[in-house]
Amino acid sequence: MLGKRSWKARVERFGLKRLQQMAAEMGRKYGGRPRLPDDQVTPAALYQRARRERLRQKAAKVTRREKSK
Repeated sequence: MLGKRSWKARVERFGLKRLQQMAAEMGRKYGGRPRLPDDQVTPAALYQRARRERLRQKAAKVTRREKSK
């Protein structure tokens, strides 16, 4: 965000209001805990994952069939 400056140096450089805005912005961008793969996944995302997996398997079968010719 702002390098390794101390909070005091940052306040002097940017001012408190601007610094709070920047911190909030960074919090929105990078905030929250890292998510596990199946943590709070939407049904649509689960559907897409399953669909992609099916398509991948189907493509693999076609590729194997072509190789055996």
